[in-house]
Amino acid sequence: MVKTHIQILKEKSVEIISIFSTIVLWQIISVYVVGNKFYLPSFTDVAGALVEILSRDSSLAIMGAKLQLPMLVVDFLYSMMHFSIGLIAALIIGIPIGMIMGWFRTIDRIVDPIIEIIRPIPPACMDSFCDHMDRSESICSRFSDIHRCSFPYNDQYFYRF
Repeated sequence: MVKTHIQILKEKSVEIISIFSTIVLWQIISVYVVGNKFYLPSFTDVAGALVEILSRDSSLAIMGAKLQLPMLVVDFLYSMMHFSIGLIAALIIGIPIGMIMGWFRTIDRIVDPIIEIIRPIPPACMDSFCDHMDRSESICSRFSDIHRCSFPYNDQYFYRF
């Protein structure tokens, strides 16, 4: 049993050394080179923040009931709710637009230039743009989710019809 664990460690030694050396390099650069926790927090600061987030409780209100859950779980559930809203909206928008573009050549000629302008924008850049435009979790964030999710459906249905 012990020999198998030692053998696994020997096989993965390069990967383990790589991870540990990256962590040490990160710590050295953040403390001695950058020196500002705001610009580059050290590994120990990040690990401490993770432990703090995992240990902190938050309340989640579902149908009138308030549940005490770890903050990370509550944030994950809210993120999944926002993503689901964007995905559903993308399905509702992307599939019909793709079908209409496939059926009617004139509609395709009208809508395709707009799609080709928006398509190359990476979703991460769209998120940054939405953060600057609107600080709240509202319409701009949903637009970013719709942007991220609708193009695959639009393309697939355009080429099928």
